[in-house]
Amino acid sequence: MLLAVGLVMTAVLATAPAVSAQENPLEPLDTTSPRATLSSFLDQTVEIEQAALAAFENPSDATRQRAREALAAVEVLFDFSEVPDTARNERLTQSFVSLADILLRVPLPPLTNIPDETEVENEELTFWVLPGTEITLVRLEDSIPPGAWVFSQQTVEGLPGWREQVDDQPVLSPDREITDWRSIDTDYTGRLVPSGLVDALPDVFDDVVLGTPLWKIAAAAIVLVLVLVSVALWHRLVGTRGEKGTVSGYLWAMTTPIVLLVLTGMGRTYVADQVNVSGDVAQIVLFSSSSITVIGVAWLGWIVIRLIAEWVVATPVIAGERYDENLVRLSSRFVGVLAVAGILFAGADNLGIPALGLLTGLGVGGVVAGLAAQSTVENVLGGFTLFADKPFRVGDLVEFGGVRGHVEAIGQRSTRIRKLDGTLFNVPNGDIAKSTVTNFTERKESLFLHTIGVRYETTLEQLHALVPMLRERIGDHPKVLVDDQLPRVTVAEFGASSIDVEVRAYVDTGSYHEFMLVQHDLLLIVSSVVDEVGTAIAFPSTTAYLTEDSRPRASVDH
Repeated sequence: MLLAVGLVMTAVLATAPAVSAQENPLEPLDTTSPRATLSSFLDQTVEIEQAALAAFENPSDATRQRAREALAAVEVLFDFSEVPDTARNERLTQSFVSLADILLRVPLPPLTNIPDETEVENEELTFWVLPGTEITLVRLEDSIPPGAWVFSQQTVEGLPGWREQVDDQPVLSPDREITDWRSIDTDYTGRLVPSGLVDALPDVFDDVVLGTPLWKIAAAAIVLVLVLVSVALWHRLVGTRGEKGTVSGYLWAMTTPIVLLVLTGMGRTYVADQVNVSGDVAQIVLFSSSSITVIGVAWLGWIVIRLIAEWVVATPVIAGERYDENLVRLSSRFVGVLAVAGILFAGADNLGIPALGLLTGLGVGGVVAGLAAQSTVENVLGGFTLFADKPFRVGDLVEFGGVRGHVEAIGQRSTRIRKLDGTLFNVPNGDIAKSTVTNFTERKESLFLHTIGVRYETTLEQLHALVPMLRERIGDHPKVLVDDQLPRVTVAEFGASSIDVEVRAYVDTGSYHEFMLVQHDLLLIVSSVVDEVGTAIAFPSTTAYLTEDSRPRASVDH
């Protein structure tokens, strides 16, 4: 739109005295007083006129760029501190066009009646109002340079409405070639818009809605639909290629947000520079395209972080370490959420949406959501605890809550344990993090501890032979660790139906499967030794002794 206004600037405001153009192109516009700022506005109009005439005679990229730069220079004359960066150019065009039309329809006082720098200092002025209007110039102390006089924020907001109020007023300079800058800005189109097609449309499409002809609104809507449909088709045909969750899958998935960003940028440029929407529609198009761009960048950032995580997992350092794989993936999700949130907040701030308000709203919503999903959050945090402490790894044999099995997967919210009977046991990470877990895989050696009950008929000589023989035979096994105290075989206690002999030994293995095989051998050795000494393994039994008590009975006196 800057180009549109620049190309149609073919006349200078008649009510303003002529001001010579600045010879130094790098010298900033003078804003040292209300008189200087108003003169700078009128002076820059001459520069725009010259650039526009050159662009009309020779419509090259260089002349067009000069027209854009000439119009962009007047930005320093307006207080756009409350205008979002993304809307700055559109607001500049709207403000300039509205002010130019207003000044054609209201009388300007002589420049000598407008305060200059000396009068500002002597009278300690902080604002000045153009007589007969609400157009206000204010002094900005925190500007560069300090103390610059600019059209106030309220003036910037009010210019479009004031332009409507003076629309039926006569033009004070009837000899001017251009008397309605707003209409020219509204009607302007670029070379890539087919004029024949526009002329063939019904007259109703020329009606102005929200400051823009209806046909331009339709064109903007068509461009938006084309962009979204093209991105959807690309995602369906290309973006979903590759195996999901792999490096190749994420590489293909990256193409969808990239296409979205490219097409959105091309569509916005076409609508803004060629279709040349204006008024409120221009603000809507700018806000919509910028919002889509922010979403596209956040989407791309999320995929890139996941891609990096999968690439790290595929490196020789991590490959095969299932525990570390899960840690990298879970960390990438956490970092991705933070990155997406940061991009969305930055984008919202750039669009003029107060980030503080968003944070407050999200904070309240987060409290509500946190209360509703307390168990989920607890389990996710429990997952981080498991990854930090590493009490077990995928594939380890563990026991939790009386359940013994192999760890099959450690997820974000739960851990899957394959029980020894083949069934699958899901345990919330929060429960594991708060409980005791026995990891059999991490043990360096295994304890063989059994109590052997022999019959009470076993003689003392048999017991004296049984204990050392068991110690020797068990110690001869190649997987049993032997030292001064182990293996240990002792008579432990007299049980209800047996004499209990405790056998304690350590087996040199951490494998549960191998330990079970060694235990099989040792139990057979125990059974063999018991037979050799001439006794037997006891089984639960009860003996009833029937005998008459020989003690004399007490006499009873009648």
